[in-house]
Amino acid sequence: MFIVTGVMCAGRRRFRFNKYMFPFIECVIRIYADSGGPIPISSIIECMKERHGIRGVRNIYEGRDAAVDNGYITEVHVKGNRGHTSKRYYYVPTLIGTIDAGIYQALLNSGIESSPETVHTFLRLMRFIVYWDAV
Repeated sequence: MFIVTGVMCAGRRRFRFNKYMFPFIECVIRIYADSGGPIPISSIIECMKERHGIRGVRNIYEGRDAAVDNGYITEVHVKGNRGHTSKRYYYVPTLIGTIDAGIYQALLNSGIESSPETVHTFLRLMRFIVYWDAV
């Protein structure tokens, strides 16, 4: 049995879930809570290295791509020189990203090791339970 976790999209390799996504989201949430504004990638890379020991920039970008693709992080365009839009982005956490990161952190703190696909299934189940409990 094969599980496809990545697809090619416009020449960029994208992952639905991977082990770098939630540490990336956690860093964005933590820095956003302190600064109150969009976060540059350099601050997130520094946080990933210090807090999670993830030093590979490619891995950090894979976490970013997965977080953006899943709607957990929003990219904000940064204006460049003379008011033109540059190719740089700043990052802002979304509400669903904050909630799912909290659920993931609770799962992680419980000591259960799981694959990214298991985490995805667990998050969907928890959202379903919380939704119907609220209704």
